[in-house]
Amino acid sequence: MPSQSRNSSTSSVRTARSSRSSKLASVEEKYGFEANFEPSLDKKYTCPVCLAGLREPVQTKCGHRFCRACIKKACGSQAVTKCPIDKIIFDLKTELFEDLAVKREVLSQKVLCVNKERGCSWTAELRYLEEHGDQCEFALVACQNGCGEEFIQQHAELHGKECPLRIISCSYCKENIVHRDLTPHFQVCPRHPVSCSLCGKTDLLREQLKGHLDCDEGDCPDVVVPCSFEEMGCNEQVKRDLLSAHVQDATQHHFQLMVSYTRGLKSQVQSHMDTMRETHEICNQLICEQADLARQITEQNKQIGHQAALLREVQQIGHSGVLYWKVELPSQNYTNPLLSPPFYTSQPGYKFRLCLELRGHVARSETHASLFVMMCRGEYDDQLFFPFGGVCHVTVFNQSHSRAVSSDQHLTTTIECQNLTRAETDNCQTQKRGRLRFMKTDTLIRAPYCLNRELFIRADMATFCASA
Repeated sequence: MPSQSRNSSTSSVRTARSSRSSKLASVEEKYGFEANFEPSLDKKYTCPVCLAGLREPVQTKCGHRFCRACIKKACGSQAVTKCPIDKIIFDLKTELFEDLAVKREVLSQKVLCVNKERGCSWTAELRYLEEHGDQCEFALVACQNGCGEEFIQQHAELHGKECPLRIISCSYCKENIVHRDLTPHFQVCPRHPVSCSLCGKTDLLREQLKGHLDCDEGDCPDVVVPCSFEEMGCNEQVKRDLLSAHVQDATQHHFQLMVSYTRGLKSQVQSHMDTMRETHEICNQLICEQADLARQITEQNKQIGHQAALLREVQQIGHSGVLYWKVELPSQNYTNPLLSPPFYTSQPGYKFRLCLELRGHVARSETHASLFVMMCRGEYDDQLFFPFGGVCHVTVFNQSHSRAVSSDQHLTTTIECQNLTRAETDNCQTQKRGRLRFMKTDTLIRAPYCLNRELFIRADMATFCASA
């Protein structure tokens, strides 16, 4: 074979190896065919750039042929370039032509398999070389297990049975293991047969050995176990098969240990009972203390609530003798009286509140609302003179939407409060003065006095001099 073919044979092996990892690369990315042509390839089919068989041949306007990838690499990114042979300038896009005739001729050349030196006798046209290379039984491949060995494809099955990194199943635990790790695996395999180092028993699995040697539940006759009366004070340790003899020989000693152990337990029980009695007494004492604290807290909460109520009353109650009362009427029940917030005539002064009864006087044909001024028990009563005498001017405001509402359009009345004695409670019904038939209920609960079920009432209390 010519030297060019022999040299190309070596490089073609490298091309064949790399071609498998770049099958998806486009044709333009591949350069000339480096194959074992038989006979040698005619020079006219050789690319002057890569010196290999023309792959995807193209022809310049000056008549020279190149591999498509080779001429593009030689020209670079320039659109107009020179021919590498005769330096004639041509346009890479419009003056470079695909040569289909030469392409067919090159692909029709006879070639030998790149694996000829390994024994492959295949020969055919170039167009079938790549397809054969993927299937050739003499192609050099690497072990898929990663052991590093290379061999021809037809020996792959044989190597798979001998590869040190092949995966096999452990015959005992059925776990998948790398073949070279099989021996170390047998040292830890839970299902691997082992023998007891004490009694020599051989029909054991490694996972059963721990239970076999267990002092409490094992069955090894040669394992050293403590005496059954260890908890009572016997410190003897003997082999399991000698334990029965030891118990029988030391019966008197074990009996003495049991008596001593029982006395100790009795003493401990008595000590625990004494401790429990002391604890019970402490618990009862703590329960009593907790109950006392709960009562104290409840009393303090009552006092705090009372003081808070007094504080709110002081903050809300007026001391000028004037009350502004926003009355929110109930939706249905007019029977219960409506009480205003309390107010004082001065500070110190007398404490009053208004009482509005929407159904205060009911006759056959009509119902009247009643309005009263009630004397209440006040915080200054011990400093004042009774009976009280005074007059209260009450105004029910007209809530008409008219911009100008004169004072005479409001409803006013005067209630004389004479000979009012000291009240015993805040709601003393005997110490009140007022109008039993203040006004018709239907008139009061409608416009212009009532708007959105709300009334606005003002009370002015004028005080007369009270007799001592």
